Amino acid sequence: MSVSSSSGSGDYAPKFAIDGKPNTRWSSNFYDTEWWQVKFAQPRTISGLKILWETAFAEKYEIAVSDDGEQWKKVYDVAEGDGRTDFAFFKPVECRYLRIQCIQRGTGWGNSIYEVKFYGAEDAPKVSAASAAEGGSADLALDGDPATKWVSGADADQYLEVQLPEQVDLGGVELLWGEDYATSYGVECSTDGHQWKKVFSESNGN
Repeated sequence: MSVSSSSGSGDYAPKFAIDGKPNTRWSSNFYDTEWWQVKFAQPRTISGLKILWETAFAEKYEIAVSDDGEQWKKVYDVAEGDGRTDFAFFKPVECRYLRIQCIQRGTGWGNSIYEVKFYGAEDAPKVSAASAAEGGSADLALDGDPATKWVSGADADQYLEVQLPEQVDLGGVELLWGEDYATSYGVECSTDGHQWKKVFSESNGN
């Protein structure tokens, strides 16, 4: 595995974002559109990233993949990042290159990352549901494509459950409902899949 970036050298070289040490970092020049990328030794399936930002973070950025380092495909984007630790999950994709393309800085400094962790296909979030209609499986609710959807197989109380590869701190969930939406629902969280805590409820959804 090799790494490169648009800028950053010495104690802030791009290699320090994957050295396994949370106190070393990659840091760019003081510009918005800087990037950091990795070239895997061979094609690798990636389902997400964990990015540990330094104080100088990217408020807007994209994650893109490539087979040749020339033609890129965006797989994830963030428009209102707040730094700290970001978890980005997307439909598993095989690639040789992966790039974090910073678009707009969140501070007057550059863009700086302490550590990047890659999630493989085996680490992809697991999605299940109480029921699913034909052609509307649960995994379609988390495939990154707004044209596909989970459709429950019954009118009774239903649930959609997502199991992440590790425990994370969540500030909220964005739900894009289809035409058959729930007017009353709740959001619950669990650390073990057995004990659940309701963190949000809606009784007049539209």
